[in-house]
Amino acid sequence: MLGKPYVAVFLLGLTLLHLPAAPAQELLYWRVGRPLTWNDFKGQPTTNNWRHAASIHFHMCADVLEGKNRQATIAIRSFCYPHKNWKRPNELSYPLLKHEQIHFDITELYARKARKKIAECKCWYRSNGHFRYGKLGRIYHRYWWACCIAEMCYDIQTRHSLRSMQQDRWNSKVARKLAAYRQYAQN
Repeated sequence: MLGKPYVAVFLLGLTLLHLPAAPAQELLYWRVGRPLTWNDFKGQPTTNNWRHAASIHFHMCADVLEGKNRQATIAIRSFCYPHKNWKRPNELSYPLLKHEQIHFDITELYARKARKKIAECKCWYRSNGHFRYGKLGRIYHRYWWACCIAEMCYDIQTRHSLRSMQQDRWNSKVARKLAAYRQYAQN
């Protein structure tokens, strides 16, 4: 038989399960025709980034909805965290906002590349009927790491938007590649 301390802990655990969850963190998903605005930068600058005028916190995620008859819907989404994105109000400019937009666009580009690879894969289920999460994970991580490397190259080559010619090249290059992967856009 359980003693009183164990019952109290058990009841406390049940109570905690029914407490309202913390509010979900706001996400801004990349969408065609919805460029970033300075209102999407709601966070506070960090003290260790004193040389930068703005920063976007971008990411990709993979969601799987398993259906009947070994059918699955796999969604790769690119997004940013408006409450983590930050700006220095006295340094705002259109070229800087465009630089941050290209960061977001690069994330969407690699999400599209991952969607293409996923669409090319035929078999998502093992013979025992279990979904191949490992296979999806390998594809996701391959494109996420490629995205991170591209983002670093972008900042190095443009010096965080200070090299306008390099910035213009990246703007054109990313726009061309997004157009080339247009069929893999997800809205």
